Amino acid sequence: PNCVECRENGNFCDRCTFGYGPVLDNSKKPTGKCAPCNQQFCASCTEDLSICDACAEGFGIVYENGKSTGKCSQCPAYCESCDGDTKICETCERRYGFVLDDKGQSTGKCAPCPSNCQSCSENSKECENCEYKYSLSEDKTQCLPCNQEYCHNCNEPNKCARCYEGYGLVIRSNGEKTGQCAECPLNCRSCSEDSNICDECN
Repeated sequence: PNCVECRENGNFCDRCTFGYGPVLDNSKKPTGKCAPCNQQFCASCTEDLSICDACAEGFGIVYENGKSTGKCSQCPAYCESCDGDTKICETCERRYGFVLDDKGQSTGKCAPCPSNCQSCSENSKECENCEYKYSLSEDKTQCLPCNQEYCHNCNEPNKCARCYEGYGLVIRSNGEKTGQCAECPLNCRSCSEDSNICDECN
């Protein structure tokens, strides 16, 4: 029942089902029988039930001197998967991202995203998507409150920097930016810098 392939002999299994591995004799040859992988946190042991080649989620293979030990250990903190090496994370948990070194390369460790940030998978200090009613700053390091209607993003809290298409920034008569958005003039497609001045007609 734990065999998925028996090529020449119905009583001799050539490939065991996932989570099971071949039982070997004293000379390390397959006996044709399958048994559950016997390493803790092991998901797959295709060649030998005592040597793991894939671990359960949140665990990875332990390497020593560049070689697999066939054993599993927990991934680093906040890490979702570390299939290749337990010391190096491959995917961080939700709302966590990679810590980068001075050269901008991943260290294989994870850290929390900036406040009010939903995802920062490539760099823990740079947000990719902010929560609803928050907007990404130009340098991508902050999620700012952005409650203005028709606003695409704010560079200061609740002050719109860029409006949706068909809307432009409201500018006071003295040239001061209000941080609000208003609809462009009639038959105007774009008025991004000033809601009263059309840049492109329909």
